[in-house]
Amino acid sequence: RDVALPRALVLLGSARLRVAEYAGALRVLGTARDSLGPTAAAGGHRSFARRQLAETHVLMAQAHERLRQYPQALAQAQRALEQEPSLAAARVARAMALQQSGQAREAECELWEALQQDPQCAAARLQLGYCQLC
Repeated sequence: RDVALPRALVLLGSARLRVAEYAGALRVLGTARDSLGPTAAAGGHRSFARRQLAETHVLMAQAHERLRQYPQALAQAQRALEQEPSLAAARVARAMALQQSGQAREAECELWEALQQDPQCAAARLQLGYCQLC
C-alpha cells in the first residue's frame, strides 16, 4: 500500500483543523484513518503507518475537543495511545478533553505523564499552566 495518499489526507485534515473547519477535518481524517488502518496492521511501512495512524487519531481528538464532543475526543486520544503509547501529543489532547469535561485532576496527571515522556513538550507545559491557574 502507498502511504503517500493517507499522508496527504492527514496534512489536509491538519490544515482544516488550523482554520477551524472541524467537521471537514474529521471527514478527511476519517478517510486517512480508514486507509492507514490496513497498512498499520501489516506491510513494509508498518511502523511509519502506525505513527501516522496515531497522529491522525490525535488530530481527530483535537477536532472533537474543539467541537465540545469530549467523549469522542477521549476515545480518539485513547486510540492514538494504543498505536503509540509514548506520543505526548495524544496525552495533551486527552488532557484537554478531560479538563473541559471537569476532570482537572486527571488532566493534570496526563500532562505530567506527557512531560515525563517528553520533557520539552511545549504544549504539555502550556496546558499544565492553564490547569494550575484554574
